[in-house]
Amino acid sequence: MTMNKKIGYILLFLTLKTTLSFSQNQTMDNTTKQIILKGKKTIVAHAFTIIKEKVPTLEINSKDYEITVWANKKEALVKFRRRIKYYPKNKQERIVYDFSVNIITQKTDIWSIDDFYTPTKQDLKNIEFVKKHAPLPSSDQFEIRINETKDQFQISCTNKVAFGKYFIDKQTGKELPSIQGSYIPMPKPNTTLSVEIDKDTLKEIFDSTTTKEILDIISIKKSN
Repeated sequence: MTMNKKIGYILLFLTLKTTLSFSQNQTMDNTTKQIILKGKKTIVAHAFTIIKEKVPTLEINSKDYEITVWANKKEALVKFRRRIKYYPKNKQERIVYDFSVNIITQKTDIWSIDDFYTPTKQDLKNIEFVKKHAPLPSSDQFEIRINETKDQFQISCTNKVAFGKYFIDKQTGKELPSIQGSYIPMPKPNTTLSVEIDKDTLKEIFDSTTTKEILDIISIKKSN
């Protein structure tokens, strides 16, 4: 085989590879478009269908989770973040509280149901006890963690700007001395740089307004 033929085969291979990659990306963009246009409510409902198919033994109470939908030009994810993470006493093994569902691939990131946290009746009773006696924030913007010890429930509430640490006596429900504070706000990122990476960065879908913004960002125009 001459050198010219070798170069020709290489160029042909690279051309085919580029064409297939472009075609695959276009198909992925169109698939993502169709999913995004369905809106948050429909996407979340579809995520529950996938959970039922892939992890039939998993029981999910939507009230226990902050459920958000994220998308870019290649992915559409439904993220489930447990509002209150309860850590039972003497529970040493790994516990998984949060998970996501990939609407494109129809898969979840739950690798083992054994690692996934399912509250016992006693856990639920203890959580209600803490809610009754501790000043827990109602906002989804807080990460709430309850650690059970021998004599106390230790509650940690944090978000991007503030934190609180509370201690509740397990027997009396009495609130013990607490710790509260705030963080120094981080400087806002350079907006020019943010625009440059938006096409690959997952963006949260809230409503029809953000749906339109996402379609504009990933260069997918809604057909009339």
